[in-house]
Amino acid sequence: MPSKEGMIRCFWMMLNSGLSKPATWRSTKDEGSAIESMALAYCQILADLSDEQVYSAAVVYCRQSAAYWPTAGQLLAIAPGASATCAITDWGLVVEATRRAGPTDLPDCKGDIERERAIRAGIRGCGGIDRLDDMTDQRVHSMRHAFIAGYEAYINQMRDERSRKVMGLAVGPSLLLSEGNKRKT
Repeated sequence: MPSKEGMIRCFWMMLNSGLSKPATWRSTKDEGSAIESMALAYCQILADLSDEQVYSAAVVYCRQSAAYWPTAGQLLAIAPGASATCAITDWGLVVEATRRAGPTDLPDCKGDIERERAIRAGIRGCGGIDRLDDMTDQRVHSMRHAFIAGYEAYINQMRDERSRKVMGLAVGPSLLLSEGNKRKT
């Protein structure tokens, strides 16, 4: 569980990076208690992460040209190591949906396109939607591992692409080219 002090450190880093204060901080007379209250709430929501994971997620969030304060859920989604927790949860939802209505009934992602794509990548890791229909109690364990591997591979690929985009903006495209790929001028 992140500490209250670690969470407040993240908040100050996000403020110093240029994010605007959350509306709840601006609308209160006692900003200190509002910060502390929000820090405690974030600590409870992000209970399965360490201070370092939360801080890393906040850095990644700020590097994405973010303009608005992140929710705790947004930090959780991009925290290092957090994709395993999401993958396990989504695997359970896929199994439940498959047993209830067949393999074509995927969990409702409520408009979260990235999550839906990660679920589809996990299903491809299992061998596709048709293999879910043939799932037996003996194969659930191996299919679970295959789903999680496909899901995490997709999440990591998206995280790497976002990092490359941020790095491309930060250092310029010419510095990202390796010596062998540079154009001869």
